[in-house]
Amino acid sequence: ILHGWELLHIWDESFKSSGFVLLRNHGLRQIFENLEREVREFFCSQSQGDKMKFSLSRGYGFGGYVEQGILAVARGSEIHKARPPDAVETLETLSQDGATLPCACNGYRSDSLKEQASSIYKSLQEDLVKKCMELTAKCLQMDTDYFENHGGWGKKYRESFGRLRFTRYLPSTHEDQLQYGEHTDTSFFTFIWRSQRNGLQCRDPRDYEKWIEVDWDPDLLVLNAGDSVSLQTRGRWRSNVHRVVGPDADALNQSPITIAYFAQPSDDTILKPLPSALIPNHPQYDSDFVVPSEFVTASGYRHWKV
Repeated sequence: ILHGWELLHIWDESFKSSGFVLLRNHGLRQIFENLEREVREFFCSQSQGDKMKFSLSRGYGFGGYVEQGILAVARGSEIHKARPPDAVETLETLSQDGATLPCACNGYRSDSLKEQASSIYKSLQEDLVKKCMELTAKCLQMDTDYFENHGGWGKKYRESFGRLRFTRYLPSTHEDQLQYGEHTDTSFFTFIWRSQRNGLQCRDPRDYEKWIEVDWDPDLLVLNAGDSVSLQTRGRWRSNVHRVVGPDADALNQSPITIAYFAQPSDDTILKPLPSALIPNHPQYDSDFVVPSEFVTASGYRHWKV
C-alpha cells in the first residue's frame, strides 16, 4: 500500500524518466474485454467492402474506419519519417456519443459496439482522466481542481478532447514496416489497453538506440505522457517515443486489438506552461522533440504535427 507522498513521487519520477506509468486496479478490465469482443467482431467478421461503408473517406484523424495504408505515425516525428504506412486498421470516435462508429441506424448489425464504446469513453473521460489529472495537479503542487476549473478540461472533464481508437494489428507486408512506427502522441495522456502482448516498446531515454519492452497482462493500462504535457511542463515530463513492432507470427495471427484513449484539454486551450513552481525556467526537452515556434492551441498543435 502506497502512502500519498510515495504515489506522488512515483508519478513524478516515472514521467520525468521514462514518460509512462502502468496502472492497475482501475476497475475497467471487464468493460475493456467486453468491448474488445465487439471490436474484433467488426474487424474480423466482415469483408473489406463492408468495413469501408463506415469510412468517412477523409483519411486519418476524423473518426470512423481507416483501412491499412493510410496511417503512418512515424511521419509526424523526426525519428524515422521514411517508414511505410503502419500495418494496422483502425476505428475511432472523437466524441462520447460515438457518432462516427457503426450502429444499426447506419447499417451495422447492432448498436452494441457503439453503446459499449460510449460507456468506456464516459468512464475514462469523467472518472479515470479526472483522477489522473487531480493526481497530476497535486504532484506539480497546484490546486487539485486546477485542470477542471482553469486548465481547459471543464466541469467533470466534459470539455476535454478525447479520441477513442480501436486498432487491429496486421502482418507487415513491406520491408521496414512496423505495426506502429516510432512516434510520440499529441495528447496530454494516452490510456492504452491491449488484448495481448503486442510488441509495444518505449525508447530508452538514456540510450536512443535501445528499446524497453512494455509489460503486459489483461488488467494493465499503459499511461503514456504525450506532447501536450511535455509542452506544458517545459519537458519536466517526457513525451515518450514508442513503437509497436508486433508480436511473434503466431500471436499476430490472433489479431491483437488495442483500445486507446487520447486525452487533451479543450480545442481552444493554449498549450502554455502550467502555473507550477516545479516547471523549469529553461526547457528540458529530448534532443529530437520538435517544439512549435510559438504557443499553439490544443487543436492547433494536433493539426500542426499531423
